[in-house]
Order: sequence, then C-alpha cells, then structure tokens
Amino acid sequence: MTRPYSQKRHIPERMCIGCRVTQPQAQLVRVAMETSAVEPSVAVIALDVRRRVGGRGAYLHRKIECFDNATKRGGFARAFRCRVPSSQLRALRAALLEYMQKGMASLPPSERATILQTTSPPHSSTRAQNHRPQSESTVQAAPRVGRGQ
Repeated sequence: MTRPYSQKRHIPERMCIGCRVTQPQAQLVRVAMETSAVEPSVAVIALDVRRRVGGRGAYLHRKIECFDNATKRGGFARAFRCRVPSSQLRALRAALLEYMQKGMASLPPSERATILQTTSPPHSSTRAQNHRPQSESTVQAAPRVGRGQ
C-alpha cells in the first residue's frame, strides 16, 4: 500500500545531551562509544558523522557550547552509562572543533554565524529553561532504606 501525498513521513528526533533539546536527527551529530575487539574492557569514544558505527550513541548540536554543557553536567556519562576519561573528552572536543571547521566551508555565512555563536542556543525549550542542575553543595542525599535496617 502506498502512502498518500498528504501524509508526512516520519522524521526521527534525538535529544542533545548538552542542552537537552529534542530536534530532528539530521541537525545533530552522533558521538559513539565502541568497544575494542581486541580488548573488550576498553571503550573508545569518537564522532560518528555518518551514523554507521555500532555501539551506544549520543547526539549533540554542532555547537561547542552543547559539548561543554554535556561535559559539565555529566551528559556523556549518562548517555554511555559509564565514566568517560577526561583525555577522551579532550580528544573528542578537538575532533568536534575540526569537524565544525571543515563542515562550515559548505554552509552559507548566515548559518555559519548561528552555529559558531558563543551565547545561549537560539532554540528555546521550557524543559531546557526550567531544568537547572542543583549545585553539589545543595543536593542532599535521601536516607537509604534497605532490608538490613
């Protein structure tokens, strides 16, 4: 059965781990965590521009601010469900900057300025505006309830 022209096709959406705003997948870049075939306990985190690498993935806007927010708020650790070494984050940040610079050559100047801006993201979301992580000093641990108490 064919789809009528009046119906729109499904567009996959993903959430940016930096600003936690949901947008179409094509507007985000994928970061993938791959385990080594030689040593399964070692995981490598890298940009997956073509979205073909297997393994756990996370998505970011093509903005360095979103990367920095994800680093500060623990977005990578949450998305990959493991601790991410700072050396891999530094390498990933450099790769993202290089990717942004190479990819910028094909964009019109107006879009280049939007992507490279250093202020808050142009998109707004009530969730992103209302969700502010508490500082560590104000977070209080809940009492543990278990069988042995």
